[in-house]
Amino acid sequence: MFPVSAVTPAGTPADDSPGSADLELVLRAMRTLAGAMPPTGVELKTVGQRMSAHVRTPADVRFLGGCAVLHTGWKPAAVLVVDGRARLVDWAWAAGGAAWIDPALWVIWLIACGHSAAGAESLAALHPAWDKIPVAHIDAFARAQQRLWESIAQADPPGAWTHKVHAAAQAWAERRT
Repeated sequence: MFPVSAVTPAGTPADDSPGSADLELVLRAMRTLAGAMPPTGVELKTVGQRMSAHVRTPADVRFLGGCAVLHTGWKPAAVLVVDGRARLVDWAWAAGGAAWIDPALWVIWLIACGHSAAGAESLAALHPAWDKIPVAHIDAFARAQQRLWESIAQADPPGAWTHKVHAAAQAWAERRT
């Protein structure tokens, strides 16, 4: 399915499949993170810096800005369920940016785990930051994610897990057009 990293015996990767009880736990962790203050003394790249090669216009980078601490790596193996709580691990791609970005990135992983694009967006919409962003910004972000995952998948052999995530990002971008 997806690569597993940093899985400890104390936890299991979140189950992001439709109907899973873990979905609420992941969403709860995402909401908690949205209220976190950036750590002092730690410099985070911004989502705008990471996405600049995949957006169409400089204006598309500006709407990614914000002061939220973002995990950005919502693959199931990066969220461990431990004692009835979702714990975020694998912080390699932590970034600063707008709070709506984490639920938007989760949409892609939800689709890859079997949700429809509409169903995945319905779950993301449960995050308080989701309804504060103009639809055009989400549309542009979905298209940028499709381009990002296309470039990642092209570098991997057929059948690699990245192709599944690229297909999910493509399905989301198609829904947004």
